[in-house]
Amino acid sequence: MKRNKFLKLAIFTLLLTIPLFLSAAAKKSASTKKTGTSSTRKTSGSTKKSSNGRTQTKKNEDEIDIQPSNPMDNEKMIEVADRKWQLYMASQEYFKNGRFGNKNVGFIAYPQGEEWILYTGMNETPTAMQIIKEGTDIFTLDSVEIKNKGISPEQLAMNALNSTAKKYTGSGKSHATIEKNPLSINEYKGQQMTIRNISGKTVILNAIIFKDRIYLVTVEGKPENVKTMLDLVIKSWNPEM
Repeated sequence: MKRNKFLKLAIFTLLLTIPLFLSAAAKKSASTKKTGTSSTRKTSGSTKKSSNGRTQTKKNEDEIDIQPSNPMDNEKMIEVADRKWQLYMASQEYFKNGRFGNKNVGFIAYPQGEEWILYTGMNETPTAMQIIKEGTDIFTLDSVEIKNKGISPEQLAMNALNSTAKKYTGSGKSHATIEKNPLSINEYKGQQMTIRNISGKTVILNAIIFKDRIYLVTVEGKPENVKTMLDLVIKSWNPEM
């Protein structure tokens, strides 16, 4: 069966060329500062606003959102885009086998549909892997090494969830509601935190302990979509392919 969800060459091409576009912008910005004049640059390809307010660049019928929710200098954007390009290129073999992720962050089944595109969240860790649909629904896979071996697995998982949750609840979102539950995914144990009413979205954070790592699997998106997304995680997540 044909799997149109496989990674497309156009996405890699776009990731590769993003640093070039940003580098040109950085040089032009520096030149503008020296002359004391101001100007605006029109980027190649079309742009549109996604429903979460971020700007998306479209090229060759594929999109990848690399704009941060907070302003960031061009040099940092170049660094992040280049790092993510290398990360996704190294994971291409897994994509071709229908798996999203890598041996460091774990794996889920690659989501169905051409509308899913690779995503680079500027506020994520260098190891995080993300995929996004319609600017709102996002899968994020990541992991951290366990350094404090004297804490129970349950507490380690909950500590990881509390830390990750701050980026969603730390901006004065007083209407958010939080629910915590134990978690079991394919016999792997952990903890789950569901955060509702985050700017109209629901976020489900999952922390799973396996060997010497805490695996973090985040599902966020429209409330009507997150259950289906979580079902995919429950059915397909595995730390070792």
